[in-house]
This record gives sequence, C-alpha cells and structure tokens, in this order.
Amino acid sequence: MDPSQSAPLYAFVPYGSSREPGLILASQSGEIWFWNNIGVGLAGGEQYFKILLELQSNEIVNSLTRLDVSSSRSVSSLRLLKSLQPQTFVASTSTGRLFRLTLTTSGGRYHLTSRLFSRMQSSLSLSRFLPSLWSSPTSQAEAGNIAAIALGAKTNFGTDIWALVESRVQKWNVAAEGFEELTLQDDIGVVLRQAIQDTLPAPSTYLDLELLDLAVDRLVSLFASPTFPTAP
Repeated sequence: MDPSQSAPLYAFVPYGSSREPGLILASQSGEIWFWNNIGVGLAGGEQYFKILLELQSNEIVNSLTRLDVSSSRSVSSLRLLKSLQPQTFVASTSTGRLFRLTLTTSGGRYHLTSRLFSRMQSSLSLSRFLPSLWSSPTSQAEAGNIAAIALGAKTNFGTDIWALVESRVQKWNVAAEGFEELTLQDDIGVVLRQAIQDTLPAPSTYLDLELLDLAVDRLVSLFASPTFPTAP
C-alpha cells in the first residue's frame, strides 16, 4: 500500500459472535484487500486476497459500504449475518459509478469479485413494480461525483441503495439475483436552494449549495452546506 495515498476506506466482514470479523480495505486507486481476520489485517499480515477495480482515468474510489445490514438494525439481526452467503459490498467512485463487491467462500477459501452495476436485460424490469418517490424511473444514471451512499429498505426484490451524486439523488435496487435497477433519479438542487432562500431575512443574489451527506430511515435526510460570496 502506497503511504503517500489517502487513508484507505474500510468495511468489516461479520461472521457472528463466535469469531472476530474480517476486514476489507479499499484505496482511492481501486485496490481492494480482504483479510479473513481483522487482527491479521490490522497487523499488516500478508495472507490476504486482492483485486483491482477497473477505474477510468482520474477516477477514484470515495466510499465503501456493506450492503447486508444498515446501522439502524438491531443486534439480534446482526447475528443472522453469519448465515448470509455471499456477502455484498458496494464501492462508489468520483465519476458516479458503483461497483458490486461479492465475497464468497468455497472449501474454506474466500473469493472476492467485483463488477459494475448492471441492469437486468429483460422486459420485466423491476421499475415496473417499484414506486417512485419524486419522478419517473430512468434507465440511465447520470455521471458525477458520489458524495455519499446510504442503505435503504429491504424488499422482496432486494435491497435499496441511495446515492447522492452532486445535486442529484439516485435510488438503486440491488437484487439478490445479481443485477441492479435504477428506480429513481432526481436533481433536487433547485428545490433546496429555493427552500434555503425562503428562510433568509433578505434574499441573496448568489447562493451556492454543496450536498455533503444523506441518511435514510423512513425518509431521506440530506445534509447541505450553503455558501455565500465573501466580501472583497
């Protein structure tokens, strides 16, 4: 690992209460390391599995999320993870691309694979069954820096993932069958700017907005930073 790079992203691989978790690290350049044991990984052990994401020029990895469980779930549900195989993780990039990382085990050996999100090539699209919250679903995800990823609800069709892409919100359904479906994409920057303007005692002639994070419980919450021009 190049020490000149930024600190790697990380995700834990839960096995249940009987043993300590595994560890996945992801560098900005797309190198993914997996250690079966977190203690060995933190100590820099050489027994690891490594893959390389196929990034484009000037593209970097900016988030790594475990898909199997969200932070709002109970401890009892975490114990069920030991029976969930394969385990799935999602890595996002600065150009708006999402990679599905799948960890499987066979004969006591672990294997980690990656691929870009891809739609089901069928006329029976999930978007025909999943409702849209703000706009009609679209089949083409627009490019842009992904500022944040949040896990949504589990449904009969799979697990929902929300992505904050610059001023746009995307909702994906990740199906256990091995494909992903973009079910919502909406640019909400104009609406948020107007809502902030309405709270100001005097309208501002210039207001820039940077969306920083999002969280999902029953509703989608956005965390934004308004920027005003500085005095000369």
